Amino acid sequence: MADTNDRVMAMVEKELQADPEISNEDLRTKAEKLDEGVARMSARQFNARYPLQVKRRLRPRRSGGRKSARRGAGRKRGGKTRAAGGAKRGRPAGAGRKARRPAAAKSARATRGGQEDGTRGRVRATMLDFARDLASADGAGLVDVIAGVDGYVDRVLEATGRS
Repeated sequence: MADTNDRVMAMVEKELQADPEISNEDLRTKAEKLDEGVARMSARQFNARYPLQVKRRLRPRRSGGRKSARRGAGRKRGGKTRAAGGAKRGRPAGAGRKARRPAAAKSARATRGGQEDGTRGRVRATMLDFARDLASADGAGLVDVIAGVDGYVDRVLEATGRS
């Protein structure tokens, strides 16, 4: 990942804590005063390098076992809501999709009962947290995440009842 300016990162964090609704344009304008390299970045690059990283670090960690807010009947796509399984623009519903398996052919996981599904969900959430932390880490932070893999292993073992 590209290098970040610590002064710009600190300023962005301070501004986001004071006003979480501040626009990226306002943040970028302030950042350009601290680092001329910010002016050479696109708006997307700036957002990815500074505000997005700060927002990820500041948001509360989810506990395992809770389903993602993105799951459900309605999903936000390009400013419009469409039902899961609904048609995309210009295509009839179901076009270009794999056929769904009939209920009898569903995996054994669905028939094992709620206990195992809850365990699976907690393990999955732990693995996603690990992947998310890896993806947002850079340089020495990446080494720290990998060095802390035992914490993720402990969470998996705890979720499976084998701690």
